[in-house]
Amino acid sequence: MNVVIALEHRFLGTPDGAVWTDGTYPRPFWDRYLAAFDAVTVLARVRRVDRPAPEWRRVDDSVVRVHALPDYQGPRQYLQRRSSILRAIREAVMQDAAFILRVPGQIGTIAASMLAERGCVFSLEVVGDPWDGFAPAASRHPLRAFFRWGFSSALRRQCAQAANVLYVTQGYLQQRYPTRVACDGKDAPMSVGVSDAELSESAFVASSGRRPAADSPKRPLRLASTGTMSQPYKGFNDLIAAVAICRSEKIDLELTLIGDGPLRRQFEQQARSLGVDEHVRFVGQLPAGQAVRDELDRADIYVQPSLVEGLPRALVEAMARGCPCIATMVGGVPELLPAECLVAPRRPAQLAAAIKALACDPERLREAGARNVEVARTFSEKVLAPRRLAFHRAVIASHQAWRERSRRSRRGGVG
Repeated sequence: MNVVIALEHRFLGTPDGAVWTDGTYPRPFWDRYLAAFDAVTVLARVRRVDRPAPEWRRVDDSVVRVHALPDYQGPRQYLQRRSSILRAIREAVMQDAAFILRVPGQIGTIAASMLAERGCVFSLEVVGDPWDGFAPAASRHPLRAFFRWGFSSALRRQCAQAANVLYVTQGYLQQRYPTRVACDGKDAPMSVGVSDAELSESAFVASSGRRPAADSPKRPLRLASTGTMSQPYKGFNDLIAAVAICRSEKIDLELTLIGDGPLRRQFEQQARSLGVDEHVRFVGQLPAGQAVRDELDRADIYVQPSLVEGLPRALVEAMARGCPCIATMVGGVPELLPAECLVAPRRPAQLAAAIKALACDPERLREAGARNVEVARTFSEKVLAPRRLAFHRAVIASHQAWRERSRRSRRGGVG
């Protein structure tokens, strides 16, 4: 059986028909689906470019194809291209395939509506929370309040309609967006918590140890953080402010920010205005894998200052490298870290105090790093792959049952 997967990522297409990614979802990512399905069709936006950049990775091949939607960014471009977008999504949902929609997102919402109109079953992967994503602290869009209500309502409706739902958290998203209950003789949908942060063995630090001595007087304490700079919800402005507070208190530290986007200049300007630009290093977008791990291995503490999260892969990856971590208590993050490593979002002073407390306690640094590796082990391929495979088999079974009911109905039987 083939599967169509709808998601919000924007890919890049070259004139030869190849599809590339400058970040997530390269070809190896789709192997998790090919363990159960014969082929994958990715329903997503594709921006046309003349040639791929050296660091881009190929997405498609003989068993993974991309059903390209017209590229758009933001509500204005969506409305301008709406008719061609809807037409392309409708073509995709008319395929004889199972459907997995990665939500929240506009593409998944449209696909869910079209599939429901057909009476076709679909399954979901819930990877975030739009209520948090469009909170006042996380979005500056003038239609933020409308989007917050609309996408949250849509996600609750989709979870109630879906045949199966995979959540990236163990409980947080499940409580806000529950599946339907069994009634009228129908089976309850499969509901499973499986993080999107599935880690290969190479993602983990060697058991022989890894951390440079954080209490060494020969160099500054090294902080690191990873995330997009396209929206303010990653909280980098709070982290830069926390660095300035720490340095004003004579704590010798430096920060490496991994990621890029339109807000980078704003963050660079903030660092200059606070007098810490020489101590904040912007390395831009790095290829997933070893390049990011090398930066994490240089860090003494990893900080995730997000205003919004589902269950952040970047944090799990840092934990797998044995990084002591500090993060905000948002989304599923409290499922990963103990209370003493958590702070409230948008509180630079609290963030600075947490960094100072951890930096000044070498024994606690070592204990936190060791604990984090053990927690990250629960996100290894050998742990998550069987659970994800069981979910995909449930998706197949649901689609086969729907197809059989449809066949009987067309023949005049009882649907």
